[in-house]
Amino acid sequence: MVRVTVDSTDLEKSYKAKLAEAPKEAKQAFSRMLLDTERHAQMVVAKQVSAIYTISSADVKNPSIASVDVISRGSETLIRYRGRTLTWHHFKYTPRSRGRRVQPVKGAVKKAGGKKPAGARAFIGGTGAGSASKVQSIPFWRVGKERTPIKAIHGPSVPQMVLNEKEVVPPVLEDLGPYMQDRFEHHFGFYLSKR
Repeated sequence: MVRVTVDSTDLEKSYKAKLAEAPKEAKQAFSRMLLDTERHAQMVVAKQVSAIYTISSADVKNPSIASVDVISRGSETLIRYRGRTLTWHHFKYTPRSRGRRVQPVKGAVKKAGGKKPAGARAFIGGTGAGSASKVQSIPFWRVGKERTPIKAIHGPSVPQMVLNEKEVVPPVLEDLGPYMQDRFEHHFGFYLSKR
């Protein structure tokens, strides 16, 4: 689980001022703003992560891979990411399927640097999926010198990719602060006009 903290001091001041003016509308606007921020955070994070890593933005936003929560606590807003480590199926690797000729397995998790060999013990194996719409083969490693046991090759999880402070988090923080303020003002105006 990864937490990214957004400074929302201006938003808190604005919320308190609007709360004194119209308490019901301010509470409704704040809860709607949190929902909008959750969706927008997913989109911004997916864009930043897919710019650095070889994973698609659709995979980053997929709820079965990672979940996002937005929690407001006073002058800060927490964006919490949870998720599992991902098999190489979600990243770039070659060969994509088993063939007659044995080929070395190469893969890249980050876009910078290109594909690197996974090692002599790596191979492409079947997943045993019954449906043709599911993933049929992924890279595996042999754990010992024998044929079995084998283990799927994993890359980082979405929270680990989000935690990459130098490249992912700063653009997300720059975008979310003004976005939250704008959405709160928008929803407050909407609920005020419904009065």
